[in-house]
Amino acid sequence: MIMTHTLRIVLTLVVMAAAALGATAQRRVTPVTPPKPGQSVNKPKEFDRTRLAERLDAQGNIILVDTVTGLEFVDSAAIEAAKPRNLYPRWESVDFGVDIWDAAMRILGQQYGVGSAFARLSIHNRFFPLVEVGLGRADINPDGANYTFKSPLSPYFKIGVDYNMFYNNSPDYALLVGLRYCYTPFKWSVDNVTVPGTYWDDASTFDIPQQSYSAQFLEISIGVRVKLAGPISAGWQFRYRSITSESKNAYGQPMYIPGFGQRKHPVSGAFSIIYTLPLNRRKATAVDNSDGTVTVTELPSTSESQERSGSTESAGDPAVTPTQQL
Repeated sequence: MIMTHTLRIVLTLVVMAAAALGATAQRRVTPVTPPKPGQSVNKPKEFDRTRLAERLDAQGNIILVDTVTGLEFVDSAAIEAAKPRNLYPRWESVDFGVDIWDAAMRILGQQYGVGSAFARLSIHNRFFPLVEVGLGRADINPDGANYTFKSPLSPYFKIGVDYNMFYNNSPDYALLVGLRYCYTPFKWSVDNVTVPGTYWDDASTFDIPQQSYSAQFLEISIGVRVKLAGPISAGWQFRYRSITSESKNAYGQPMYIPGFGQRKHPVSGAFSIIYTLPLNRRKATAVDNSDGTVTVTELPSTSESQERSGSTESAGDPAVTPTQQL
């Protein structure tokens, strides 16, 4: 009987402990009554900017310090203003250019190359996707060699993009860094290969017949573009090329590749004459101020004004045009 009574007491305590734990584990929810229509809501007060002082932190951010309470805040307005933005419309202009580097070098004695033409689209005066088509040929007699390398007129194709490091400056000047993928199908041959004779001077001559070939390579470039007059500008570039793939041939690899140049010289140059066709260029207006300064305001293009007016009507904020103080 004593054991039975004790067991009952223990079971009762276990049940009471489990009930207590279950009650404490329940999540307590405090009901929140939403404000009624028309009821005023207490909003946080804005800071009195007259009592704020500025300082810079270790990262160069502007910190606002409340001189009364000692509280510190990051100036988010200054951070937002410091973010770079595109001053020029999306479809800013189209460039049409002719590269005359190889043609000029042939006049100076170069034994290969012809020239190329390209079209380049300006997006925000920042990104310049482009396509380029050119022609190349070779008739090379290496110094001290006993053969002639020949490649008839052959095309090459390039597609890539240039990036303007000065995209928010005047579009009349640009510092461009570019990357291109290039492909060329061509033919080549070697004529009059002379094999020196032995003691009896029995030299022999043979030819390598015309071979069909193709090559792919990447091109990295850096250069400048400078306005000359009106829509005409000039461009200079240094180019580095690297072959990524090419055909296999029983006679080996050709010494010249159209669009690439001589295999042993991966670094080359380019000089282009460029015509620029504006698409949505902004118009600048000058206003004389009473203090003798001149404010130049760039008015957006028609399409940009329509886009901006549509966005400001929905947002309720007035449009703002960038100004430059002279």
